Amino acid sequence: MTMRTGWKRKLAAMGAAITLATLGVAGAGAGTATADEPQRVTGTKVPVWHVPATGITVSGLLVPTPWLAVVYASSDQPGTVTFSVGGGSLCSTNAAYRPVQLHWANVSNGRTGVAHVQPCSFGDPNYPGLFTTAATGSGPVAITLIVPAAAPATLPGVGGLLAP
Repeated sequence: MTMRTGWKRKLAAMGAAITLATLGVAGAGAGTATADEPQRVTGTKVPVWHVPATGITVSGLLVPTPWLAVVYASSDQPGTVTFSVGGGSLCSTNAAYRPVQLHWANVSNGRTGVAHVQPCSFGDPNYPGLFTTAATGSGPVAITLIVPAAAPATLPGVGGLLAP
């Protein structure tokens, strides 16, 4: 087996792992609660319909780990949305301390922005950056989720929500 063939097999295996992870939870971000969702005391949940960001990163033992970054949203008042990200297995890798970028655009009023959200609480519910509030305005909001640069193989997540 040549080195070129070996590299193609590794790349195909990585692609298959990302595809399976994406297909397994494509609808999971639709306002459902999971164990890794950051807990917010105030506000009402806003359903987020999206395909989570997926990727493969490396743990401290140099073990490749597939992960998903799922977006959650809530709202305390009309026109504002508070974003959080459930990092799941991302929190046990070298990308745990990197904030996730959530790019948003309100389709009805043209407002845009970037929210930097910390996906891992490390057991502290008050860890800085777990929740980021954006003044999106009311209406349909398109989102793109981009994972930290520390993860070697990533696919962005995309989706949307209806801001109150």
